[in-house]
Order: sequence, then structure tokens, then C-alpha cells
Amino acid sequence: MAGEVDPYVAEHGELHGLMIHADSFPGWENLEAAVAHIQFIESHHAKIQRLAVVSDNPLLVELPKIAGPLLHPEVKHFPESKYEEALDWLKGAV
Repeated sequence: MAGEVDPYVAEHGELHGLMIHADSFPGWENLEAAVAHIQFIESHHAKIQRLAVVSDNPLLVELPKIAGPLLHPEVKHFPESKYEEALDWLKGAV
């Protein structure tokens, strides 16, 4: 994901919105993958205004409550049926 996000942030200074759209949280292949994921979040979260989590998975439904207070972007959960509403919310970050 860094390969797509980094050039955009380099050109625009920040990312107005990012969507996580997933049926489930698959976990990580190994500890190295988990560390790389955490490092990505640490180095990018201050450059994102809004983060939409679109999922009906119970773990991902709770993600905004757990991670929201720790991250810079405003984090909000949307059920699968509200995908378009999540897009509209992200667009409002401009």
C-alpha cells in the first residue's frame, strides 16, 4: 500500500481519506508482516484526515473504538450496506 500512498502524499502533502473495506481481518503471515504493518501505520496516520472502516466483521466493527483514540485521522465504522455513505463521508474530508 505504501507504493500507492507515498507518491500521492509526496505530491499533495496528505491523504484526505482512506477506506478499509474487508470481510474479515486476515491477520498477518508472520511477525515481520505485523511489524511492517505497524510501521506503516505509525509513519502514515498523521497524513490522513479520515479513515472509513467498511465491514460487518465483529472485530473490524470495533476497530474505530480501539484504534480511533490512538490515531490522527477521524476513524468511523460503516456496515457493508453503507458503503456509498462511507465514500460520501470520505469525500467530505476535503
